[in-house]
Amino acid sequence: MRLFKIKDTKNFMSHLFLKDTFDNYSLISADIKTFCTYSIDGKFEKNFFKNDENTDHDQEKNYCKWSNLKSTATSLIKGRNTPLFMKFIFSLTPDILSEDAEIDEGVESLTLTVRFDENALTVSSAVNRRNFSLDRSIDELWDKKAEKILLEAGLAFEEE
Repeated sequence: MRLFKIKDTKNFMSHLFLKDTFDNYSLISADIKTFCTYSIDGKFEKNFFKNDENTDHDQEKNYCKWSNLKSTATSLIKGRNTPLFMKFIFSLTPDILSEDAEIDEGVESLTLTVRFDENALTVSSAVNRRNFSLDRSIDELWDKKAEKILLEAGLAFEEE
């Protein structure tokens, strides 16, 4: 796991809420604290669409894409006051690393956690496994890939 302290909060928030940088990532959960606290569970509820024949939704999907929830989250933070706290947990499938390494079956997902608290913004990377493993090679690859994602988006950071 690596922790990146984002240097330009405004630029990062632009990527998160206005640009498509994170749109294809699945949202596991979000917590937003303004005058009250909002919690979003990103779990995709397939039963919601069970009677909708015209809707083409991936039946294997477990979580909603950020692009489908971004406008809802944006509406919660609009206004003159900065949110007191925000936390977003994004999930990526391990195949994002497939060009770099063979992925162990035990790797369930790769996560990026974005946390905004008291005017500080951090992003942390983590590997979620189905079972314990001493092999940390995937963790190292994911940490490097997470850094690359931030750099390619032009997001300045320092490592904590």
